[in-house]
Amino acid sequence: MDEEILGSLLRLAGNPRQHAAFFHWHERSADGKGMVELHIVCELLRSMAAAGKLEFRQARRSTDQWPDCWALNASSVEVPVEVTELVDFDALPAGPARPWSASEIRERIQARITEKSLRSANPAAAPASVLVLHTDEPHLEPANVASACSALPSGFESGTIARAFLLFSYRSGRYPYLELSIARPA
Repeated sequence: MDEEILGSLLRLAGNPRQHAAFFHWHERSADGKGMVELHIVCELLRSMAAAGKLEFRQARRSTDQWPDCWALNASSVEVPVEVTELVDFDALPAGPARPWSASEIRERIQARITEKSLRSANPAAAPASVLVLHTDEPHLEPANVASACSALPSGFESGTIARAFLLFSYRSGRYPYLELSIARPA
């Protein structure tokens, strides 16, 4: 296992930036993708627990196309969890990251929520779908993202996603995260 990870890291070291690469250490097979998605969800749950928020636990990989993972909520009900990356595709693969405007932050988050909401199961069958966005964009910090998102008083629009979290790059011994406000249907 360690040799596989090391091999992946060495291959990535010689490649130009293709993703916000903090979680891009796995083999790009379906099994490797599932492993890293579960890792991302587990890191979010650890960060939440460190902040005293024990709302989810026991994440596990899904064997289906949807969702990416499952986790137990505080009521021990299994909820679907989708995982997606928030990345500046305009800067890829050219290389250098660039600052995002507040409107770009909101638009790109909304686009990811909308896309994943369209893939989600029937909301009646999975009323508590959770979306975990992760980013390694150097110009996206919890403070500037929170400020940009505060301009949406009712939150992001979503058809089937009940809760959404943005997990940032590892720093100072943890993965900071924000819960994104989701507009409640009328």
